[in-house]
Formats: sequence, structure tokens, C-alpha cells
Amino acid sequence: MVFRQAVTEVFNGAKAYQQKAVVQQRVAGRLAEQLGDLALADQPQILEIGCGTGFLSKHLINLWPGSRLLCTDIAPEMLARCQTQLAKMDSELIDFQVMDGENIPGDETFDLIVASLVFQWFLDPLGNLQKLVKRLKPGGRLVFVTLGPETFVEWRQFCSKYQLACGLHDYPSGDDWQQGWPQGGVGQVVEERIVEEYPSPQFFLKGLKEIGTALSPASHKPVSAFEMRRALHSYAEENKNFSITYHLIFAGFLKTNLDNN
Repeated sequence: MVFRQAVTEVFNGAKAYQQKAVVQQRVAGRLAEQLGDLALADQPQILEIGCGTGFLSKHLINLWPGSRLLCTDIAPEMLARCQTQLAKMDSELIDFQVMDGENIPGDETFDLIVASLVFQWFLDPLGNLQKLVKRLKPGGRLVFVTLGPETFVEWRQFCSKYQLACGLHDYPSGDDWQQGWPQGGVGQVVEERIVEEYPSPQFFLKGLKEIGTALSPASHKPVSAFEMRRALHSYAEENKNFSITYHLIFAGFLKTNLDNN
């Protein structure tokens, strides 16, 4: 798919991700706090989808030092950076694989499948739940955090005010995720919001580009540089900073049935 190729390319090129993806690192830490409350099998088998440079991976190793951890990412260069970061932790129980999280190869099952800020890049995030649950062992868990529809609401308002195409993706709501859980288990959803402050909209956009998260839907038609400069200049005349909301959806599913099919 063209969009998957685009996602791969932008993250391959996100050389500053490890240093600049501050929100992503913070969210991974928040997800790790929730994971710490889970009761998993001894030496669990864990699949991490979209490991990036290893923000969450480090926490997984610390939480379950005897686990078998498979770190995956659709972008080979991001996976290589993760491997470099985790090499410092001296663990022999980690494997790395380039993988599209919507099309997991093989038939291996896991005690835990986890992803931090990944599912918003899926072509069919809700539709992928059934496939992921099938890859859980009985008693296994799927845990993830993704972006909700109120993410970057201030940018939408900015674009509406200045009549610009905003180029944002549409994300499922918390209710959508709650209603999307497949049979054979129990799922829950918790929503949180964090607000980041930027000196200006330009700094916000620059930050997205530096970490590869500025990719718009394929249908988006970018505005001209002149239109963008005019809007940014008008905004600067009236405002001194720019707030941005991250709408976070934390979700977890416990597989309770004995049938993996």
C-alpha cells in the first residue's frame, strides 16, 4: 500500500526521533506504569508492535527481565536504532524483526502484545483487533495507547480560522474502541489528555517533521507556502504561544477463552 510505504519512509528518515520525540517517550513511560500492574505468565512471550527507538522496549525489559521480547517496526532504520539502544541493556532474550503490525506473519502466539502510539498509523485499526487477539495465548493481553479524535484540536481550529486544509487524520474514539473489542475476552478503555505548549504553530509543525509524524492522509492537498505564511503571520500578531492537545486512548484486552481461533 502506498500509505504504508510513506509511513516507512518518513520514519526511516526521522533521524532526530530519539532526541526530539519527547511526548512519545513520556507516553511510553505512562503505558509502562499501567503494564506494571499486569499479572503475566512466568517468562512471558511479548510482541511489541512499532518499537521505534525503544522507548517502551526498555520498560518491558525491566518489567519482565526473563521474558522473550520480539521488537518489531515497519521502518527498518527505526528498528536498527532500537537494536542499538537495547544493546546497552545486555539482554540475550530480545529478537528484532521488520514487520507490518497489521499483517503479522506466522502463527506464533504471545502472552502480551503491546504498542505505544502506533495504531493511529494503521489503515484499519479497529478491524485489526480481531487479528491481534487471535495471536494471544489464553489469558494473554493486548495493551496499547493510541491517539483519539481530539488530538491536535487546536491545529484544526487554527486551520478553520484561516481557511486552510489541516491535513490531520481521523481517529477512532474511545467508544469506538470499546465497542470494537472482539468476543472471547474483556476489554476496557481509559482516556487522558495532555497539553503541550509551543512558542508558535511553526515550532509545533517543525517538531512533527523532525520525528516523522507530520504525514498527512493521501487525500490531503497541501496549502501553498504563501497561504501558510500569511496564516502564521496573522496568528503571531494576536498570540504569544500555541497549545496542542494529545488525546490519548489507553486500551487493554484480556483473552479469556481457551480457543485461539
